[in-house]
Amino acid sequence: MLILMGSAHVTLEEPKLEQAGYKRGFFPETAKIKLLKVHNKKLVYPKGMTFYIKKRINYEKSCIGTVYKTDAFKKQASIVIQELNREVKVIEQTGEE
Repeated sequence: MLILMGSAHVTLEEPKLEQAGYKRGFFPETAKIKLLKVHNKKLVYPKGMTFYIKKRINYEKSCIGTVYKTDAFKKQASIVIQELNREVKVIEQTGEE
């Protein structure tokens, strides 16, 4: 079975999956590329995606210490913010419609 998730979710979900009996397997980079390859099309992101991701980043930042009061939630929010910033960079390199 292949489970795909955003890297920000792995921190919280992997221990639960392991407890349920799942094990991390090797998935070679070539297989990932083949699985996720866009055939005969230029990959572009929807117009406005960067704007809404940045809006989510600002929301997550505003929640740290207010909505997210425990260390676990603060840590997870920081991970989410890092991943969203990484996505913004990818989108800026790839482009929007």
